[in-house]
Amino acid sequence: MCHLRLPPPSTLGIQAELGLRGANRLIAISKQTQKEWIATGFSSEKIDVVYNGIDLTQFQMDTDRAIARSRWQLSEAAQVIAYVGRLDKVKGLETLLGAIALLKPEVPHLHLLIAGKPLIQQPQYQDSLQQMANQLNIAECVQFLGHVSQPTEVYQASNVVVVPSIWSEPLGRTLLEAMACGVPVVASRVGGIPEVLVDEFAQGLFEPGNAADLAAKLRHFLNWQAQDAKLGWRCRQYVSDRFPLAKAVEEVEQLMLKVLSQS
Repeated sequence: MCHLRLPPPSTLGIQAELGLRGANRLIAISKQTQKEWIATGFSSEKIDVVYNGIDLTQFQMDTDRAIARSRWQLSEAAQVIAYVGRLDKVKGLETLLGAIALLKPEVPHLHLLIAGKPLIQQPQYQDSLQQMANQLNIAECVQFLGHVSQPTEVYQASNVVVVPSIWSEPLGRTLLEAMACGVPVVASRVGGIPEVLVDEFAQGLFEPGNAADLAAKLRHFLNWQAQDAKLGWRCRQYVSDRFPLAKAVEEVEQLMLKVLSQS
């Protein structure tokens, strides 16, 4: 068995090709990822979908947001938007900064937390983002946190979390982690993300690369606690029902048993 956590690369090396072709079953983490691998010539009958699950004990709702915010000297009045993930051009951070620039004149106490580090191949990328923030006149409300070992603290400090990817994001664990912490998510309509943000949560989807659309969605969710105080609980319940770690483990185990029974 092989776990497909990423879309297929433009070219497969011979070792990867032989390994994947020789596997009895392949497991994709979203229907979109499954579809992309099928498009490269793999049989649809050979690829199953098992969504990522998360350990809900590691991602909890915080009843006192002020404590979480104190680590980064954020006031209770702050309107906090957070990004958690690697600093990479495909993650759409330029779109996010553009949206912040649009929101800043109308949203008092706006603050953006960016948690993550650039890739080894792109060591100067954070500098370019900081330069862009300066050019957009939003540097004072953008805070680069670097790597954060416990992202729960970032989620708990936030009004809303953003996943602004412009590539075919296979699923996006940040979506699940933030919602498990009771924080709504605004995310690009790409890859497997629309498979997570369904029903009422689909309101958080925006067109990838469109800063104006992202700003509109953020504007809608920033004051959710005053407008719909139970939204946070619904976010957590949704993840608890659909994406618990135990469910993912059980589904993988059943597929393994199926492969063994056929061998």
